[in-house]
Amino acid sequence: MLSSVAAHLASRGARNLTAAARRMAAGDLAVRTRADGRDEFAELGRARDRLAEGLSRTLRELRGERDLLGGILDAMQEGVLVVGDDGRVLLVNPALREIAP
Repeated sequence: MLSSVAAHLASRGARNLTAAARRMAAGDLAVRTRADGRDEFAELGRARDRLAEGLSRTLRELRGERDLLGGILDAMQEGVLVVGDDGRVLLVNPALREIAP
């Protein structure tokens, strides 16, 4: 009976971590396990929470840089065209769009 209860508790921790990981993989970086305790599942939950926080912070920084770059390019009077190594157009600012047919 005792081993059955222990297995159920361990299984519940694994299910909670799996559910949180699935939500994170689907793009929900706000999900947190808020795991407590000293076992492996709690430590894994805390590590996953730190990972999600780091990814959220990096994503906020990247969005800020993207928005800053977009604002600079939108405000430029000169046309800007960025071409990738493969020759594909990666970026065209509004000034160039007005010039180009």
